[in-house]
Amino acid sequence: TVVTGKEEWKQIYRQFPADFFDLVVIDECHRGSAAEDSAWRDILDYFTTATHLGLTATPKETKEI
Repeated sequence: TVVTGKEEWKQIYRQFPADFFDLVVIDECHRGSAAEDSAWRDILDYFTTATHLGLTATPKETKEI
């Protein structure tokens, strides 16, 4: 888990070597987690050797549901 709150926490991911993770999961990616100006962009760019997997689970609203 990476914290993206206070300024001092925004670089916490750098405590790990860039090749530490094999997989980086971006939850709620439909909300713009991977957008160019997102805090996640720096994380994805840092862990370039890892596979990046974006997940979204926004259901389609219908009259039946």
